[in-house]
Amino acid sequence: MSLPLWNSRDVLDEGVHAATMADVYDRMVLDAPHREHREMLFHALASYMAQVSRFVQSGRLWIDGGFSMRKPDEPHDVDVVVIPDDPAVIDSFTPEQRVDFMGLLTLQDVIIGSPGPCWMDRVQTVGGALDGFVAAPDALDPWLDTWSTVKRNGAVVPGERKGFAEVRL
Repeated sequence: MSLPLWNSRDVLDEGVHAATMADVYDRMVLDAPHREHREMLFHALASYMAQVSRFVQSGRLWIDGGFSMRKPDEPHDVDVVVIPDDPAVIDSFTPEQRVDFMGLLTLQDVIIGSPGPCWMDRVQTVGGALDGFVAAPDALDPWLDTWSTVKRNGAVVPGERKGFAEVRL
């Protein structure tokens, strides 16, 4: 298995493309501009995957964002949605595991009480290199629609769709 080549719009053809991490590296690091920066993002992704695997042993990751496009500017981060094969695994976490797992997810509208108080729009994991989300396997339609949307310069390109990688845990 391997990821398809970039199409004429420098994105993967629309769809969910099964891949290995080696495939992701080949297409999204080696075959894209800003290799050094993409290397750092890939290592953040690999570390993230290892951390997620501590909690979710069976599932998949959908990998998207600017990292999944061959765009001329540096991608800011990697967008990932974790899809456990059995979403009940999350309900079975101990309180400590739940706190640790939540540390792997992007948090929005965060209020910090000490040494604050302060408020933040968004807190990303892996030092801001990754946006992490979680979804149940029976609730993927909104994610599929969002992950297939093409954004350029922060704006959605009407009518343009793209594909993304799916890696098994």
